[in-house]
Amino acid sequence: MEKTSVEWLVDQMKQRESQGLTLSMYELEMFAEQANKMFEKQMCEFTNNYVLTQCGASFEGNVFAEMSTEEYYELTFKTK
Repeated sequence: MEKTSVEWLVDQMKQRESQGLTLSMYELEMFAEQANKMFEKQMCEFTNNYVLTQCGASFEGNVFAEMSTEEYYELTFKTK
């Protein structure tokens, strides 16, 4: 099973610590950006799977049925 974005981020930090390295603010920001992208991908995959397995035909006609999962993610999780 694929790691969650948070698990991945913690692993990256632990790996650096075990090597006796500290993260610069730049590296931390890069890791956080990567983790956010992973989270977005995981949420889109979850949404696709949920719609296919749980909603089926009942999802049709819903206002979200016309959106891609990426558009739904942007609308639901991104702050303006």
